[in-house]
Formats: sequence, C-alpha cells, structure tokens
Amino acid sequence: MGAVDQAAGEIDNVISHIEKTTKQSNLLAVNAGVEATRVGSDASAHGSKVLAQEVRSLADHTRVTVDHVREKSAIVSETTQRARAMVERLQHSLSTVLDTLKATSALSEEVANAGAARETRLKSITQPIERLRAASDQTNEIIVQNTDEATELARDANSTVRKLLEFEIQETSRRLAA
Repeated sequence: MGAVDQAAGEIDNVISHIEKTTKQSNLLAVNAGVEATRVGSDASAHGSKVLAQEVRSLADHTRVTVDHVREKSAIVSETTQRARAMVERLQHSLSTVLDTLKATSALSEEVANAGAARETRLKSITQPIERLRAASDQTNEIIVQNTDEATELARDANSTVRKLLEFEIQETSRRLAA
C-alpha cells in the first residue's frame, strides 16, 4: 500500500507542475494578446493575436485535462483507503481465526488427554467437544465473513484497475489526438 501512496503523491506533484505550466502559458497568451493589440492592426499583429488565442485555448484545454486527472487521482486514493481499511479488517479477522484455531488445538489436546474413569472421561470429552463445536461454529462464521470481505476487496481492486486502465486509455487517446 505504501507504494500506491507514494505513486499517488508523485501523480499529485506532476499535476501541480502541469497546473503551474498551464497558468504560465495562459499568462504568456494574455501578454502576447496585449502586445499584439499595442502593436496595431497589421498582419503580424493579427498573427500574434491568433497565436495568443491558440496558446490560451491550449492552456484552457490543459486545465480541463488536469482537473479530470485530479478527479481520477482522488478516486484512486479513495479506493486505496477503502482497500487499506478492508485489509486491516481482514488482518483482524485472521487474527481472530488464529486465536480460535489455537483454542481449538488446545481443546483437541484436552480431549486427547481425557482421564481414566469412563464417567469422568465422558464428562471431560463432552465439555471440550461442546466448546470445540462452539469454536468451530465461530470459525465458520469468521471464514464466511472473511470470504465476503475478500470478495469485496477483489471487487474494489478490479474496479480500481478498470478505472486506472480507463484513465490510461483516455490519456493515451488524448496524447494521440494531440
């Protein structure tokens, strides 16, 4: 998860750099337009105005693209945070399963070491079996819960991968179109 967080931070840095460049391009376009207006109405001034408009249009398009990328980045971050929370819940559940398995093991050992007399043996076997059954039921419940959480985590991971692929396809299409 740390690598994902680091990559998200790097993406945010790149987006910030692109935003700065866009603002500078827009400022250059405004300056070029002002300079063209100051020079007059000859052909070179007209060409400067057209160039300034094109640079401004490119800066506006870049700003829209950056906003879109930032939006997708926020979705990825949110999905990553949800996945992290699910992993933590899964770790807790697995810890509970491990504790239950240890208890089951201890109960099994207790059953194996049951005493000498038949009546005492039956009592010593019956009680641990009941606890073993309860522990087994609890283990089954935890396994079902873990399976559900793992399924949900897999769905979220697939969703994140789809979103990242969509983003990459869109960005590649935009680059190719440019």
